Amino acid sequence: MRVGFLGGSFDPPHFGHVWLAAWALSCGEVDQVLAVVCHVHPLGKESVSFEHRLEMARRAFTVFGERVQVSDIEKEWDDASRTLRTLTRLKECRPGDEFRLVAGSDILEERDKWHRFDEVCRLAPPLVAGRSGHMRQGAWSLPDISSSMIRDRCRRNLDVRDWVPEAVAQYVARTALYQ
Repeated sequence: MRVGFLGGSFDPPHFGHVWLAAWALSCGEVDQVLAVVCHVHPLGKESVSFEHRLEMARRAFTVFGERVQVSDIEKEWDDASRTLRTLTRLKECRPGDEFRLVAGSDILEERDKWHRFDEVCRLAPPLVAGRSGHMRQGAWSLPDISSSMIRDRCRRNLDVRDWVPEAVAQYVARTALYQ
């Protein structure tokens, strides 16, 4: 199976993540997307609990049924999440699968921050969508949405339903995660 690896903090997951998964599935390069929730951010970003982020990701991607799976594989490690280690482990668990790194074009500008990005690309050649402010010539562009913008709106008690799936908005409101 051809699997798109979509890693992220998902704090919270938003339409940009959902649309990226839809794009990856629709462009014909992958059969399934694996949304991998980061356990411990490698750059030390503070996040709500892994369990909350995992649940929100499940809610965000439920519209895809089995075509998008949410993975908790990174909870195996208590130290910083590393895409290379996660991909290596996934290849051990799923030896017949071919992986592609699904990402926005902003990631390419940050590759120097990644642990052994060249090895990540060898294991999972990137499938890159354009992102506002980081466009490639003629590329389709992801919407200009960020999790930090959504968290800020939540802190200010502003509606976020235009940026996150309804199931995520309900979960955030019910749990008051970002208040």
